[in-house]
Amino acid sequence: MYFRASNIMFAPIAPNGMDTETALPTYGTAVKIGSLNRISDNIDRVEASGYGDNARKVHVDEFRSYGLDVEITHIPRATYASLNGASVDTSSKDITFKDNDQAPYGGLVCVRGGRDDDDKDFYVGVYYPKLKSAMQGKDISTKGENITLVTEKLHFAGLACKNHVWCEESDEFATEAEAVTWCNTKLGVSSD
Repeated sequence: MYFRASNIMFAPIAPNGMDTETALPTYGTAVKIGSLNRISDNIDRVEASGYGDNARKVHVDEFRSYGLDVEITHIPRATYASLNGASVDTSSKDITFKDNDQAPYGGLVCVRGGRDDDDKDFYVGVYYPKLKSAMQGKDISTKGENITLVTEKLHFAGLACKNHVWCEESDEFATEAEAVTWCNTKLGVSSD
């Protein structure tokens, strides 16, 4: 069973690093987004049936795209701006969001972990090679009789690469460090 989520990182696709029929994208500098609370991926499929002679003769069910809903405990302001294509003022540090901001395509990795039926912990690296952030609304509330802790939310819209890959998962590792190393390799992060 899975009950751990950690080590979420994003790296923009490098100039001239787009995917091809035979290769996944290559990336620029990766950033840790923040402390991961949860990720939910939602696959969008297209489906159709064709009928003849009073029976279904053809059924087509194909992948179209996917979305990731991500919750983070806190996202550094500069990271949040860069994920969404916004600008940060160098002196005031204010973030300006414009209606024509363009979020970059990039790759995203994280680690999920759990415990198997033999009571042994395991960790799996997860890699989404081509997606981009889509702005979400904010939850803003006041302290009242109770305090409600609110995570920061991101939504990523993803596509399959030209070689049809939209997600990869590692084998199960015995340590989280091994899964992090696998994730770093996917984004081209050196082990230094």
